[in-house]
Amino acid sequence: MRNIRLVLTSASISALIAVLLLTASPTSAVMNGGILRLPFGDPSTLDPAVVGGFTGYWGYELALQVFDGLVQLDANSNVLPAIASSWIASPDARVFTFTLRNDVYFHNGRQVTSADFVYSWNRAIAQSGANGYTYLTSSIYAFTAPLNFTFVVTLTQSQSSFLSIAALPLFSVIPSESAGTIGTQPIGTGAFKFVSWTHGAGGKIVLQANPNYFGGVPYLAGVEYKYSPTTSAQWADFQANNLDVTRIPTSTWDSVKTDPNVITQTNMYMRGLGIDTVAFPDVNVRRAFQQSIDRAGMVNDPLITVYTGTRPIAYGAVSPGMGAYDNSDISIAFNPTNALALLAAAGWTDTNADGILDNGAGTNLTILLYGINNRVRQRLVNDLSNIGGSGVGASVTVTTNQSAPGIKMFMDLWVSEYPDPADDLSGYYTSQYYASETHYNSAAFNSFYNAGLTSIDPATRNAAFHAADSQIVITDAIRLPIFYSTATPMMKKSYVKGLQRSTWSGYPMLKSVWLDLNFLHLPLVLR
Repeated sequence: MRNIRLVLTSASISALIAVLLLTASPTSAVMNGGILRLPFGDPSTLDPAVVGGFTGYWGYELALQVFDGLVQLDANSNVLPAIASSWIASPDARVFTFTLRNDVYFHNGRQVTSADFVYSWNRAIAQSGANGYTYLTSSIYAFTAPLNFTFVVTLTQSQSSFLSIAALPLFSVIPSESAGTIGTQPIGTGAFKFVSWTHGAGGKIVLQANPNYFGGVPYLAGVEYKYSPTTSAQWADFQANNLDVTRIPTSTWDSVKTDPNVITQTNMYMRGLGIDTVAFPDVNVRRAFQQSIDRAGMVNDPLITVYTGTRPIAYGAVSPGMGAYDNSDISIAFNPTNALALLAAAGWTDTNADGILDNGAGTNLTILLYGINNRVRQRLVNDLSNIGGSGVGASVTVTTNQSAPGIKMFMDLWVSEYPDPADDLSGYYTSQYYASETHYNSAAFNSFYNAGLTSIDPATRNAAFHAADSQIVITDAIRLPIFYSTATPMMKKSYVKGLQRSTWSGYPMLKSVWLDLNFLHLPLVLR
């Protein structure tokens, strides 16, 4: 018998992998095992008290896998139990009493008790100012551990949105004995345990499934975050079968955007336009401005939406994906004909045929617009100065100085600090950011907002916040939501199953991910 030696080059290995992927038979049954390979950008720390904020967001993604808090967010940002099996909120939404599970253990084997939350929260709050998280901790008045598995939080004021805040990594529990190395060798309670971290080119962070996870052992045997900081580098690694998931470069988007393995996700970032109520006290004039803006044209402009087809027109002032909250019925139609009619009814017409609307007494309709995004600003100027292509409109000048005197419209980008309608609406309350910017003071809005903030019933609070949202956009017309931003689209291999992206962060949710191992015989050996 002749001995035959098989020599596999890197090229032949890649070719063989491709053949296996094409010929393997997929399964619909969930399978356990396999290592999921994801890209990352080598974060500065994995300490949950400081990830995100001033330290960047790569660590944030990993912290979600290693640590847990009292509660957690599902893919649509609904609040679910985590280490707290249940909780009771006081009728005024100021005191929250959490009952902890008694079967939760740190990765070092020690049982978690409420005293660990006292330590962890004190530590996180002490660092919140330096890390830019004071806005998340300032409403916390006190927290105590009256029993081993009872944790009580008292707030300075009613805040029904507190549970959404408590779900963020900042409020994760850590073991005090490991605090000194928590940023580089993290020990938490999460579905995945930290194994190793090598830095720089070729570096990676390795996690393995936690066999004692209180939420059930994950399907994956582990996760490897491979250093690949740019989308082009990730795409190259993905094409070479070195990654199972990648972010998609803009140059590649049009050729893959219809692939069923592409995953897009709207972010809680919203571009909008604020209209000053002192400069334009007539609500119908403000409505005319709203109806003059061609938002569909903006989201389809490739200079604004580089990942074509992914950016949706905004509805109300609250970003999408916040649990059961729905404001899709709050909508402003692009209607330049009606906009010109509203302006004419308010006394603004082009009496001297110079293309600028005036009041017939020598005063032109003028707008000083603040905005720093050149392309969006350019389209706003065009839409407001040439309404619907009619050849007439306002006289619009622009400034990039937010403190310039006489600003009448503000183009801005709102980033949700936490996934709850209360956050997105907070700036319109009397004396707050957007209210001051637009000289807005609405007793009706304040009443709706307060009703939502003090109600612990989800349906009641969502109805109140919806009324506040509608008050801003429809009734008072002080804001035009333009569009929502989207996270960089991702693509997965076809054998990656159950992958969802968080509406809050856009990050992959890994607890329910599994790999169809029928596709993975050779890659598993190589790993």
